[in-house]
Amino acid sequence: MSLRYGARLMPDVVDKISSQQPDLTYAFIPITTNNNIGRSSHFDTIAYMGLSDIRYVAVFLAAVTCGYKVLLPSPRNSAWMNASLLEQTKCFHFLYAPEVEALVNPLLNEKPGLRIHKVHPIDQFIQPGAEYYPFEKEYEDAKWDPILVLHSSGSTGPPKPIQMNHATFAVGGDD
Repeated sequence: MSLRYGARLMPDVVDKISSQQPDLTYAFIPITTNNNIGRSSHFDTIAYMGLSDIRYVAVFLAAVTCGYKVLLPSPRNSAWMNASLLEQTKCFHFLYAPEVEALVNPLLNEKPGLRIHKVHPIDQFIQPGAEYYPFEKEYEDAKWDPILVLHSSGSTGPPKPIQMNHATFAVGGDD
């Protein structure tokens, strides 16, 4: 794996650091049989909403590693605004932290057929001993792959999705 300056993919950086400094703790990955939606071969969109904690990073890296792009709808948006984003991005899976369940339930009225998946509370989410799940792409093959969907404010109508790719987040340096 080539880790050229400005062309390092986040999953590769995490893997390199973990192989060089195996005792360095950054985060733990959840172990669960719930929320298993498999891999995506077409960069399907999954959404996540929760509190501002480590679950955002874990969900994001896990989703990207599995070939998804992640939509991060704002908890400040109305249900119809978030439903519009889900529709525009063809998102059918919505992961959420239990702390924001009251914001997610109205989406079910706005977007029938939405599959919701509750993510464990933070005290149950962090567990040691996760099995390694490799990310198997090189930078040149993955740089234009979509990985994140942000959105406009929606001040002049429904919010518009803004798609980001690996190149947007390419990590510089070899250290």
